[in-house]
Amino acid sequence: LMQTPCLVLLEIVEYPDNDHKETWCCKIDQSIILPFENLPDGWPFRGIVTSGITTAYLSIAEIKDNSIDLKHQIPMFSSADDSTRRRRLQEEEEEERRTFGNKTVLAVRVKALNRETTSSMDEMRDNLFGTNGDPINLAERYNSCSFGKLRMIPTPDPRANNGIIEVSINQWIFNATRLEQIWYSRYIRNIVSSRLDEILGEPASNVADFVMISLPSGTGPWLGMYACV
Repeated sequence: LMQTPCLVLLEIVEYPDNDHKETWCCKIDQSIILPFENLPDGWPFRGIVTSGITTAYLSIAEIKDNSIDLKHQIPMFSSADDSTRRRRLQEEEEEERRTFGNKTVLAVRVKALNRETTSSMDEMRDNLFGTNGDPINLAERYNSCSFGKLRMIPTPDPRANNGIIEVSINQWIFNATRLEQIWYSRYIRNIVSSRLDEILGEPASNVADFVMISLPSGTGPWLGMYACV
């Protein structure tokens, strides 16, 4: 049974065919995010549960097979007090208004026991930052679409090789089907995130504004976007 609180998050996965899937999850430490199952009726309880703000106290919940079973019961919730909540919302609104400047990126290349990320570190760097002449890359798209107001740059952290770091995991990769890919990609992501934090000796979020994990083939069809908000 879970005894510690966790931060409630809404996970959004978008596919190339414009289909998408939303899943309520909980972040139980710096790198592990697990989905809820057997949610109680009425979830997310309008005005009570807010992604990224609400903390759930899950003494009734059970972790099983990489998920958190709520057993259809309502956990205790806690949000920041009104003044702190207002401050956070104001900060979020201000951040939306001033999303510009240089944003650092740490991209992770994954090497499993039997497979590894298809692109090499040099190819990833070129795809993201155009370091080898790729004219249409992540940094260029953000810069162009924001009219030069938002610039994605490699993290200057010396532990990364110009924004790219390779993480090896003691894990075999199998070919996931469309039905399996959500939980499987989440499972591998958590393993990689934990290992990355171990290598860095601190949460990866301390190293860069954005952390991107490029998973090996087999974890599922390509995902257009994967985010917890």
